[in-house]
Amino acid sequence: ILVFLAVVALKSTGILSSALVSRVSLASKFAMVMALSAIGLKTSFRDVARSGFKPMVLGFTIDTLVVIVSLGVQVLSGRI
Repeated sequence: ILVFLAVVALKSTGILSSALVSRVSLASKFAMVMALSAIGLKTSFRDVARSGFKPMVLGFTIDTLVVIVSLGVQVLSGRI
């Protein structure tokens, strides 16, 4: 979190060039895709099925609420 705040502060001051920010942004997206892929490769359908129906519904409900809240905040802040 502290590194994130430091990068936000650096970007806000204009010290970082837009070309550098663009490259770092692309690299971070690639790293996120690789991390999620690695998690997917370690996931077993058998283990997921064994967890049961209720945890699946709970996960779906939480994910849906996160999307709704995120969209609501964006609408209220004027970004959409």
